Amino acid sequence: MSYGDLLRDVRWQKKRLEVLQKAGWACEWCYNSTDTINVHHRKYRPGLAPWEYEKDELQALCEPCHTEQHFPGRVLDHLYVLLKVAHDSKSWDEMRRIADRAMVFVKRGFLYNGLM
Repeated sequence: MSYGDLLRDVRWQKKRLEVLQKAGWACEWCYNSTDTINVHHRKYRPGLAPWEYEKDELQALCEPCHTEQHFPGRVLDHLYVLLKVAHDSKSWDEMRRIADRAMVFVKRGFLYNGLM
């Protein structure tokens, strides 16, 4: 059975749904709720099926934050995208919301990378 097959298993789908609902369908790093939200395994343990992990070993992350977890160093790329979206929105409320989200992302990225 391939890893893709395991991720289609009803037991993983149930566990995934629980994690997403607990997170309020938003990223647990930057609180983004507009991008695709993935369930990230904080660490991999050989021999376990995806649904056999404890809930505290799983994390709801938006696509950019999930990429950052697997490919560290992309924090500034994501920050640039957030700020460009804010600039292009031409709405002060939207700009403030996105800037707040960007700051959370940067702080968590720096903490994650040991810079704070």
